Amino acid sequence: MKEIGWTPLQFLAPANSVKTVLEPACFENAQGIITTQFTKQAGYPAWASDPEVVEYVEFMKKWVSNGNPAIS
Repeated sequence: MKEIGWTPLQFLAPANSVKTVLEPACFENAQGIITTQFTKQAGYPAWASDPEVVEYVEFMKKWVSNGNPAIS
């Protein structure tokens, strides 16, 4: 849509993962999109020291050793 200059108001629900949704679409193309869900993204610098995110990453490392907490 951005490539043809059409910029309607867009909502994403509930897919707001930075790694799996926004990064592949290119961050520039995602500007102005509104998500209906909020999550703290593991791997995002702003949440690196957040206690809940730290706990989640530790859990993933222990129980889902082949997983990637940043995209789960």
